[in-house]
Amino acid sequence: MNDAEAEAQKARALPMFQKWIELLWLRWWNIEFRWHRGRIDGESDRTAMATSSNWRYAEAVIDVDLTRIADWDDAELEKVVVHELMHPILNEMRSWDADEGHEERVASWLQRAFLAVMDRGGRGVGL
Repeated sequence: MNDAEAEAQKARALPMFQKWIELLWLRWWNIEFRWHRGRIDGESDRTAMATSSNWRYAEAVIDVDLTRIADWDDAELEKVVVHELMHPILNEMRSWDADEGHEERVASWLQRAFLAVMDRGGRGVGL
């Protein structure tokens, strides 16, 4: 992936993140994006995005593999963007020894619910 292709993917993803950060009331969080042109360190080669959150300080880091998202249409990209933004919300519920699989399932469930509301004409509360 060359520089122009990487910038094009960032230009697709960032507005979606910004839209959903507003809709999910995460604008008070400090969310850092790290853009990769290949596998995200420590993740499976199938992982397109990974989120690390620290609810105590309202901070999150979202890693994005630009090569993976390049093959997706906008609907698929938006699904994963919403899913990743569920992690900062859910992270506070995680106990130190909990299986992270539960957080993944709930993030997917909430992502579907929020997108269904938007598909039915929802505009978000207080925006």
